[in-house]
Amino acid sequence: MIRSLAAASLIFGGLALAAPSETPQRVRDAADGCRSTYCAQDAIFQAVPLQGLMRGVLESPVTFALLLEHGDFGLGGTSPLDGEAIVLDGRAYQARLDGQLRPIEPTERTSVLWVKRFQPDRQIAIDAVSSLDTLTALLDGQVGSVNRMHAVRLDGHFSRVTLRSVPRQAPPYRSVSEVVKDQNVFVLENVQGTLVGYRFPAFLSGVNAPGYHFHFVDLERRRGGHVLDLASASLLAQIDTTRAITLVVPDDALFDSTDFTASPGGSDYQPALRPNFQRPAPR
Repeated sequence: MIRSLAAASLIFGGLALAAPSETPQRVRDAADGCRSTYCAQDAIFQAVPLQGLMRGVLESPVTFALLLEHGDFGLGGTSPLDGEAIVLDGRAYQARLDGQLRPIEPTERTSVLWVKRFQPDRQIAIDAVSSLDTLTALLDGQVGSVNRMHAVRLDGHFSRVTLRSVPRQAPPYRSVSEVVKDQNVFVLENVQGTLVGYRFPAFLSGVNAPGYHFHFVDLERRRGGHVLDLASASLLAQIDTTRAITLVVPDDALFDSTDFTASPGGSDYQPALRPNFQRPAPR
């Protein structure tokens, strides 16, 4: 079930959020100009196209310092690929292979990353989701046009979050579809935290993977990873919709020498986003 939120404020997980109402709340003024014209401050900033990971380009010279100049909310990977990367409230974290988080230094580099200055357009209460598929179906009914790009933040208590991380890679690099065969899958139970995610449209396939992509961090910023599945009795969603994306390709010999002429599309990345896995016993 979904309930829109409006003006009266309530506090959840340190966030000022709105109370239930029949009418969706626009958090940003529609007259801010970013709905009808290109606004760099409202664009998603992407370092490296997704095909890079599919072609084994698992490192780049792009630093987190550069990316954090363009956004405070995002996800991706480190360079060389090692675990999962999350950007939340302007701070970057690496989820190691065991799911433990550590702060990422500004001089460290990324293999691929999406960031945005998170400015939510609306806030929505979501009740009782039993799986990631259930959640994304509910969100698709709320984000508006699926031909736009959406940054999505969800805060709440999770009865279960199934996560993964991947081991550090070394040359000669493999495709990420091969890397995830060595993923470590683990489950967090009865945990409060935040989902950091994006939804990309089908026409960006190749540059990005169509659909949703979520990473998770717990409230204490100690554990996290790439989301494979989840369950929650109550979530508060904030949605930031944009029509603009800025893509930067790395000034790098590995990228320049990679053959992209027969590159897989973003749909080919879907098995890497949610590969088959054996759900471990709760810990």
